[in-house]
Parts: sequence; structure tokens; C-alpha cells
Amino acid sequence: MSNSANAQINDLRGRRAENIQELTVYLGQIFNAQAIAQAAAFEPRPSDVIIATYPKCGTTWMQQIVHGIRTGGSMNFNDITEVVPWFEIVHFMNIDINAPQEAEPRAFKTHVGWADAPKGARYIVVMRNPKDALLSFYHFLRGWIFVPDSISVEQFAFDLYCKGGPFGRYWDHVRSWWEQRDQDNYFFVTFDEMKSDLAGVVRAISGFLHIELDDQTVANVVKQSSFGFMQEHKSKFDDYPLRVAIEKAVGLPQGNQPPKVRAGKVGGYKGEMPDSVIEAMDALWKQEMEHKLGIRSYQEFCDRIADHHRG
Repeated sequence: MSNSANAQINDLRGRRAENIQELTVYLGQIFNAQAIAQAAAFEPRPSDVIIATYPKCGTTWMQQIVHGIRTGGSMNFNDITEVVPWFEIVHFMNIDINAPQEAEPRAFKTHVGWADAPKGARYIVVMRNPKDALLSFYHFLRGWIFVPDSISVEQFAFDLYCKGGPFGRYWDHVRSWWEQRDQDNYFFVTFDEMKSDLAGVVRAISGFLHIELDDQTVANVVKQSSFGFMQEHKSKFDDYPLRVAIEKAVGLPQGNQPPKVRAGKVGGYKGEMPDSVIEAMDALWKQEMEHKLGIRSYQEFCDRIADHHRG
């Protein structure tokens, strides 16, 4: 690390970021090359399931669904990350990624693109409207990593999200996973489908994992994966142990609690996201998804995946 980078880090210790440059420094400490390498280095079993998402695309929600399916609805955990570990951050929490888990199949999560992900497992890929994901990511970091109102949604969008954060750009990430869609060990689902037909998604994933569930267990998993239930039990889904470990490691002030399970809305960006950002995101979709994949809109993405599930 260069002397200038060390100076930036030392200057930040004990306070939250107040601009995009300082936010980038903090994110670079948390999700660094070592973190990314940890994911690629893991050697999975063919039976393992890896939940792969871009940040704030329904990861915690899917962790709860998968854990509920494999355990029949067990809530015997302090935080979901303890039972469905996250490759990129295990070093912060001293988690043994190869340790036995409560139930089979073993389950993990990652935010890396396909090229950096462990190979040879089964994969559940969750996709979300990038506008909603951007806004959710902004609110998650606001008040935890950066001082509230020191960075606007517009600044966050143009100076970080659209350029690519520690996990690269949303569009590159999604394309990297979408290219694997015809393989039998990949299951694709959208945040929108999880919202509109959670029971159907639970049944489809249980089939993908070769786990038979009776109707009562499906109903229980659906109940425990609802936003109301997860908000009522938010201490199990707020990454508290991880946040404390990260705060100590990088020098962030302790005590703030970002909204991990915030609203879960489809189209929640409307009315909160500036028109300039919406227009820029639409232009990026056209450039990165329509021109390269022939998918004209996020809704078309949802339709294609839903049609595939219907067979």
C-alpha cells in the first residue's frame, strides 16, 4: 500500500467518510484484493449452494430462504451470516469456511462476479432492478460508512455506483452470471418474482436443491422469509457481528445500525431518485444490456426468467 493510501486511512480512523473519495477508501479496506481472492480460492463440493448477487439485490432474503428450506425452518442462529457464510468477509469474523454447517447442503454467499467465484458448486443467482439496488446500497452505507447527507444520491450514483465499486459494475456482474444460464447447476430468480410469488420461488428452489418439502413446511419457510417476519427479527439479519468486526478493523465509529432489511420494495426508487440518475441508468441499460444481450429492459429480464421457471 502506498504512503498516500496509508495517510488517507490514518486520517479517516475514528470518523465516517464525508465524501466519495473517503467512502471509496473505506470500501477498499473492507473489500480488498484479499477478500476477493478468498472467494476464488474456496474449493466447494458439488452439493454446495452458493448465493450469488450484486450487493443489495436480495442476498439476505435468499440466505434466509435457503437456510429455511434445508433446515425445515430453523431459526437457531444469532445472525444469518453465521450459518450462511460470506466468502469475502470470513477473515473479519474468524469463520472457518470449511466447518460443518447446521444442515446440508452447505450454503454460502458471494458478491463477486462469475470469474472470481468458486467453481464446481450449485448457484442461485438473484437479480434486482439496478435502480432499486443502487438506492438500497446508498441507504445501507449512509450513516454507517459515511455521514448522513454528506453524499447525495446523485453523487453516489455517478461517482461510485455507475463507475463500479469494490465488486465492479452492476451490469458487468449480471452479464457474467447470465452467461451461465443454460447450465443445470444454475438457478436464476429476480427480486420481483420473490416479491410476487414467494411460495412458488420456495418450491422452485427446494426442487433445485433436491429437497422435498410438504405444504406445511413450505408455508413456514414462506412465513419466516416474509419482510414482516424478518423485520420483527431484524437482529438476526443486520450483520451485527460482522459490522462490529469491520468497525474495529478499519477504525469506523461504532454504534450505528444500517437498515439491512429496509423496505424491500419493487420500484422503490420512484419519487426518491433524481431524474438525472434515472436517465443515466436507462442509458446504461441500453448500452450494457440491450446492445450486448438483446434484453431491452429490466422487465424483459424478469419475464424471461419467469417464463423459464414455468417451463
